[in-house]
Amino acid sequence: MKKILYAIIAATGIFGASSCSDMMQTDSTSFVSDPEINLPSDSVFYTFGIMQAMQQLADQYFLQNELRGDLVTPTVSATTDVRNLAMFNAGAENKYDSVYQYYKVINNCNYYLAKRDTMLEAAGVKIAINEYLSVAAFRAWTYLQLTTQYGNVPYIKTPVLNKSDVNSQTATTEYTQILQDQADYLQTLKDSHDPSQLIAPAYIRNNDKDVDKRLYYEFGGMNYNSSDKHGVVTQMCFMPYNVVLGDLYLELGQYQKAINCYYDYLEYIAINQLKQSDFTDVAYNTLNRTRTEATTFEWPTDFNTNYAHQQYAENSYFTTWDAQFSEDRNRGMLRNGIATYIPMAVNYTNGVTTEVPSIFGYDFYGISKNTYALSNTYFPCPQKPDMMVVPSEAFNDLSQKSPYYYFTNTKDNAELGCDPYTISSIDKGDARAASIREGYQGYENNVYVNKPSTGYFYIYRTTSIYMRIAECFNRMGYPELAFGMLKTGLNKELAEFCPSKRPEPTVNNPGYPEEYYYIPDSYIKQLEDGDGLPPFLSQLNKQYFVSNYIKGIHTHGAGVTAVSGKGSPYSYKPVVEKRIDQIRAKFGVGGGAYTKDEYINAMEDLLCDEYAMEFAFEGRRFSDLLRIARHKNQASPYGAAFGDRWLSDKLAAKKAGITTQNCYLPFK
Repeated sequence: MKKILYAIIAATGIFGASSCSDMMQTDSTSFVSDPEINLPSDSVFYTFGIMQAMQQLADQYFLQNELRGDLVTPTVSATTDVRNLAMFNAGAENKYDSVYQYYKVINNCNYYLAKRDTMLEAAGVKIAINEYLSVAAFRAWTYLQLTTQYGNVPYIKTPVLNKSDVNSQTATTEYTQILQDQADYLQTLKDSHDPSQLIAPAYIRNNDKDVDKRLYYEFGGMNYNSSDKHGVVTQMCFMPYNVVLGDLYLELGQYQKAINCYYDYLEYIAINQLKQSDFTDVAYNTLNRTRTEATTFEWPTDFNTNYAHQQYAENSYFTTWDAQFSEDRNRGMLRNGIATYIPMAVNYTNGVTTEVPSIFGYDFYGISKNTYALSNTYFPCPQKPDMMVVPSEAFNDLSQKSPYYYFTNTKDNAELGCDPYTISSIDKGDARAASIREGYQGYENNVYVNKPSTGYFYIYRTTSIYMRIAECFNRMGYPELAFGMLKTGLNKELAEFCPSKRPEPTVNNPGYPEEYYYIPDSYIKQLEDGDGLPPFLSQLNKQYFVSNYIKGIHTHGAGVTAVSGKGSPYSYKPVVEKRIDQIRAKFGVGGGAYTKDEYINAMEDLLCDEYAMEFAFEGRRFSDLLRIARHKNQASPYGAAFGDRWLSDKLAAKKAGITTQNCYLPFK
């Protein structure tokens, strides 16, 4: 540990915070030298120093989470470091195992929080407070990632500035104590500041009348095509305060506090018209025809070609799901679904670069497209044949066998509130996977997954926040609402699935079965009144949480209206009970009548699958698995250690016997 701290002293950005990458430059030519950071115009360089430390952490953060999850597997081309990290054999010498990278971010934050004068004013406004609170969120997020990978670690809250500071900083602290302390600190700050002060600062580039363009910094074109421009909105390089605080509470199993934080974030951005867009599904009949999943598939004979299963596709609120990851200017703006990212430089002379695209088979810094490159509007990065990792058997099995829902040619009982046509499904798989995964004719072993090709690391998306809310709903005892998040989305249309909304059946028009109206009316009332649940559907909020721009998460890859309709086979009881049966058979547990706890446990597994489909290859999988396993250990119908059994099963293809106690990386 002393060696790490000495390295931090020598290399941390606090002593040279103005040496940010070119992509983080501002119009100011000032040099930061004031150790108290008390000049109103210059502390931006210190926050840019933190952002640069985040760039230097990015590869390790991504690879530790993605390679140690269950969605990728190494190829014969993988380096020893990549293979050992993926197979849970990483030793202290592993290139991607360095706590120093985490502590470098933390120490930069500690310095800023200790030295920044939050009372500085300009024109009567405290100009430093948004920045200060955002740095506090940076530190808390980094400690959450650090403890996920290493467990109990030294807890350092003051800046390490010289060797005399080192000796008192070597003892380890239990990880839950660290996270609780960080949560308490953020909560105290939150309670004493206005919600507007929790929003990340916006560094404005010029006086362009278009607000989005004023926030946007272009930092150059790609080597292989200078017209493929990359850019950054610095506001999106900060962590959303309430979301980070919610994540701390979620990790600790304090679900009520967590969901309140997520609500505070969503309510504020909705009221202030800062909402990010949701997305329509990625339909198989709209996929790029060069993709193997699209070209090898024929629809069933009863597929209704005239009734659009993605009828909202032309709504101005929407774009297709995979477009949010595209490498054009729009992906740097605020309202395209990405809430927070870490942007990497476009070439080696322009700042901190990344190895991740190369590991996934992309020549991100190449000078031209090669013969392995596929023509792709959203992901134009050149490809190469020697990728080190590919989608795992577990990912392929999940993504290729999942039901895809569609409308048939058979008329339904529309007079009784039913859809115009009946809904069926085919085990074609999830279209999200098809939209980001490509093969290449003649090179069938080369499977490219597009997200890592963009040079951005996606930390938070609007959908990830809704997924966390679904986790909270479920663990708070509302699995029906969690399912509703996947089927319909968190909007006022949830109320249409309450028993009170079921029309009175008749002999000629029996309507849908009673079980299709699965959400208790009392739950909707709680969402309206704020009684035990945040008032997402209050009279005020109903105008924001509407189906016009919030869809069910499962619809992104399985068909929008065919999933969300009342008559869809994607319905609470049959889907969840099928999963309960699968869990019982796999682990030899349970029996008899289904219990409420079994519904919650099975719903959690469905959420885990949804995390895989929605967020695969974004560098977060291991964190999700570990958190869910810990929660299963804390509360499971199948015993206190069931979470360990579950995690071991998930990671069995990597290494036998991985549990929540022995999954940590060597601390070096």
